[in-house]
Amino acid sequence: MTDTHGSMGLGGVWASGLTAMLLVSGCMPASEVQMSGTVFDSPGGIGGVVGGAMVQTLDGDGVTVAEATTDESGFFTAAVPAGDAFFVQVQGPDGGGYVPTAFSGNAGLFDFDAGTGFPWVASADWTDALRADWAGCPGAETVGEAGSGVAVVGEVRKWMNVSDVDAMPVEDDANIVITPAQGAEITACYHDDSGVYDPEATGTGTDGLYAAFGVDAGGLVASVEYDNGDDTRHVAIYQYLAEDGGMVPIYPTFVYQE
Repeated sequence: MTDTHGSMGLGGVWASGLTAMLLVSGCMPASEVQMSGTVFDSPGGIGGVVGGAMVQTLDGDGVTVAEATTDESGFFTAAVPAGDAFFVQVQGPDGGGYVPTAFSGNAGLFDFDAGTGFPWVASADWTDALRADWAGCPGAETVGEAGSGVAVVGEVRKWMNVSDVDAMPVEDDANIVITPAQGAEITACYHDDSGVYDPEATGTGTDGLYAAFGVDAGGLVASVEYDNGDDTRHVAIYQYLAEDGGMVPIYPTFVYQE
């Protein structure tokens, strides 16, 4: 038995009840809210900040909402659709060797801080390390190059109501399939339990990591099938919009046990 959960991205708030209250009171909610954040050059907010990066926000149909350039401290503010899903694409400054990096999220009805580590843009060093980590996985050697398609990479963790992501257990034996809007679906590569790419692996190992390269650009869906802990398999769905030569990092890829 397999159950499917809806799209997940950056944490926002589901605000349908509040929207109804505003309508009853005669106040129309804003169509856009402001998202602020700081762009780093690696996940988790642990790398260097990136000044001069372009942050583009798009609505759920892929229509541009706003564009902003980060200041010297990596800070930006950009509009996103209020109470709805959105996409984010980040381009590093020219000549820096950055790989365009894509994200998705759900906004509430009020301005918000995106939080540490969202969004970020993949540096040349981080991308080189990714290629080395996944050496042998088809397409890993051309990540970030024109015509290479999209790289989708991540780490599967079981969501818990704690502030420290590292405290959330890694999900092993998750199966990830990437389905582009146009083109062939790709099954992810996985590590063995020693942290090395294993061409025979059929699911995540003890590090929870996965990677898929050469995905056709445009809209895509990452489907994550995992053990719910009660002899059923559930599927978590992540939706993104990414350009050729770009990257979709899903760190962490949350799954939920009921």
